[in-house]
Amino acid sequence: MQYDKHIWFNPAYLIHCGIEAQKHAVAKGRPLSSDVRKAINESRATAIWALGNNRVLNMEQLVQMAAPNEQTPDTRVMYPTKGPLPNKDMPWGEFWDVEVVTYEEHSKEPIDDFLKRTKLAATRSYQTGTIILCYIDKFIEDGKLWSDIHKDLKDVKSDLQVFLLGKTHPDKPIYAMARVYPTFDALVQIDVIEEAKRKYANPKGTQIINFPGDEIKIKLPERGYNPFII
Repeated sequence: MQYDKHIWFNPAYLIHCGIEAQKHAVAKGRPLSSDVRKAINESRATAIWALGNNRVLNMEQLVQMAAPNEQTPDTRVMYPTKGPLPNKDMPWGEFWDVEVVTYEEHSKEPIDDFLKRTKLAATRSYQTGTIILCYIDKFIEDGKLWSDIHKDLKDVKSDLQVFLLGKTHPDKPIYAMARVYPTFDALVQIDVIEEAKRKYANPKGTQIINFPGDEIKIKLPERGYNPFII
């Protein structure tokens, strides 16, 4: 996987990169490494969540995988801000750290217990403000209401925010997302194909973003750049 802390991705484009990397691996007859598969899955979940945020918050969020040598977080989501000085050639942003945990297709444990055992365990420590994104990797037909999951997380003592994301259609890329801790926010439906059609002010798949104290001008990657293909 290729990484540069200044390069951020349109969420729809990053989903596309993951799909193309998997096709490329099949065509070459070389399976993707476990690290790359993990990065693709985590970035896909984060990108879908960002598309949902765009709809709810009327924003244009960008997504980035964390550096391969970082223990945490898994991904980051950037939202645009104004820089300390007006400069049209130098876009600015701030970001949320996102820790992705996957609730597997064959998992039987209640989701609230799963979260308490994993990311919300007292032994875990994350940077303040980290988002916990629980990706339910299966079509949701029944099971516990997410509002009830929120109620069963009431006894957790954490300053983290927890979101659930899960597929709600057996064939189409339609998902639901909701915050379940510390508050419960009403479910939001995300039609990935429709949300991906939304035009950003900067329509490029990749952008160079600067942060206070770390201003840099570097060239954008060539058109078609895919961080999952080396």
